[in-house]
Amino acid sequence: MHLHKFPIPNATYKIQKLERPNLQSTAPLVRLELIRVYIPYQRRNEWTSWYGDTDLVNRPASVPWLKLYDAERGVEKLRTPGTTFKISESIGLLLRGREASVLVVDHFNASPFENITEFSAISSQPIFIGDILQAIPKDKFRGFYLVSNLKNETKLEKIEGDFFDRLASGGGSSKNSLCWSSKPIQVNYSHIFEAVSRFGHA
Repeated sequence: MHLHKFPIPNATYKIQKLERPNLQSTAPLVRLELIRVYIPYQRRNEWTSWYGDTDLVNRPASVPWLKLYDAERGVEKLRTPGTTFKISESIGLLLRGREASVLVVDHFNASPFENITEFSAISSQPIFIGDILQAIPKDKFRGFYLVSNLKNETKLEKIEGDFFDRLASGGGSSKNSLCWSSKPIQVNYSHIFEAVSRFGHA
């Protein structure tokens, strides 16, 4: 299992990117949850042709966060001249374990997990985290993250309600905090909602 570390704000939980998730994990699955996540993206004008054409390119700036406050603090630590940021709300699939959990997130997708139809082939008892990971198809923009120090009593944000993109202004290395504006976005999660219904969800 290979981890890629990102700058971490002062959150009570820790998130690290899994370069290769352990598909053979025998950690028992406590529960499967659909949660709201906050994904920071770095936005920068980049060359797109030899003719001098540029385009605004979005790249994941860090790990996804479980709280908006944590995402905003994480972005503050990544500020550089010429770079702006946005924080996109989306759906995360959280595989809760006793010692640690795995968070699965789709980047750049208004219909996250649309190629996951069901987990009906999983019949073992108990169900292990590795069983769920094996049932999740590979996707170019799908990320896997190890979540540790996540207390059972930690209240995670529900998926009901509107979703937003938050755009930052006031970039650079100023000591002033970034200012954020928001606009509603569409996130379709009906398919993944149905796929995890046999496990229950929160």
